[in-house]
Amino acid sequence: MCHVTVCGVAAAAAEWLTWGLVKGAEKTGQLVKYGSSKLRENIIPAEQPSVIDPRAQQSAYYAHKATRCAVQVSSYLG
Repeated sequence: MCHVTVCGVAAAAAEWLTWGLVKGAEKTGQLVKYGSSKLRENIIPAEQPSVIDPRAQQSAYYAHKATRCAVQVSSYLG
């Protein structure tokens, strides 16, 4: 009988986690859209390509992967 309660708690926790990921992704999308439009208004293109720190590139890559994963999981559960 106890395992049923544990499963119920685990399922509820997974639902809350999914809800939080979806809300976070939605808000992040809104902020990126707002920030990127503001940035484009004030940016001057560089004459030469910039050098990007490989650690920053890797962080952006994993953030992109995590966001895609969250969307796939939430759409599967939804």
